[in-house]
Amino acid sequence: MREDILKVKLEKLNQLREFGMEAYPEKTQRTFCSVQLLEQFDKLTAGDKLTAGDKLTAGDKLTASDQLQVQEIIIVGRVRSLRPMGGSAFAHLEDESGKMQLFLNKGNMPEELFKLFVKTVELGDFVQVSGELFLTKTEEKSLKVTNWKMLSKNLRPIPTEHFGIKDEEELLRRRYLDLMLNPETRELFRKKNIFWQTIRNFLSRDGFLEVQNPVLEHTPGGADAEPFITHHNALDRDFFLRISLELSLKRLLVGGYEKVFEIGRVFRNEGIDRQHLQEFDHMEFYAAYWDLQKGMEFSEKMFREVVQKVSGGSVTNYEGAVL
Repeated sequence: MREDILKVKLEKLNQLREFGMEAYPEKTQRTFCSVQLLEQFDKLTAGDKLTAGDKLTAGDKLTASDQLQVQEIIIVGRVRSLRPMGGSAFAHLEDESGKMQLFLNKGNMPEELFKLFVKTVELGDFVQVSGELFLTKTEEKSLKVTNWKMLSKNLRPIPTEHFGIKDEEELLRRRYLDLMLNPETRELFRKKNIFWQTIRNFLSRDGFLEVQNPVLEHTPGGADAEPFITHHNALDRDFFLRISLELSLKRLLVGGYEKVFEIGRVFRNEGIDRQHLQEFDHMEFYAAYWDLQKGMEFSEKMFREVVQKVSGGSVTNYEGAVL
């Protein structure tokens, strides 16, 4: 990072502290996330009281009594855009659920707070804001900010949403930037979670026992692959990172379990492409007294449920193909 950029950011950090605002406070507040404000906008702007059933529970978990007592609108998130215009400013605040437009005006808050926001807040900063909802002239649901505080001052520049990062390798090496810039990547990880949870639930419902076997092995086996080697200092000998889950699971069948499975990491010291990584999540299940036909029928049912849960139906799209 260029030294002049860091210098400017550190100056803004000092301005916050000179004002008496902590740049990295220990505590924050939140009464709504962005999607809650957007979905409950009409009810909230009409002044109706929310019931316990009205309020969603994304993020912070509130009790029924807490929900009924919520009066002030307080949201938190990362600043994704900022457009100062004289005595006013527009910004977008993003949390995991979505974005909310902010409107700041020195007539709606203490003037020194407004000036501090415009002078010190940048893209990538995390802030807490409170205020009231309103519709702009263009009918955009927005929050008129009456107070704010810094939650985490960003000292590194972040890519803009418009230009993003074009280098695919850079995105893969710095996955947090990929997640920050690309909603489709965040959605992919959500679907990955659904994928594994579906498999875990499917197997557990059928009586399979989930186990966790050692990652370090004396002798790697269960697949034909080049292992990673590491040294165990206490035992003064080399071990291998497992390349498969197979052998340890089969030993559990020998020990007396009849249905076992494991979802875990395996490691293969080989080339990289879209279908092969050095470490990846792997699942194997084993059932005593089953034959090939029963295993195939069981696997087909499992795959059908996985597709249904992940895709929301029996048809899915993959790289332009309808499956």
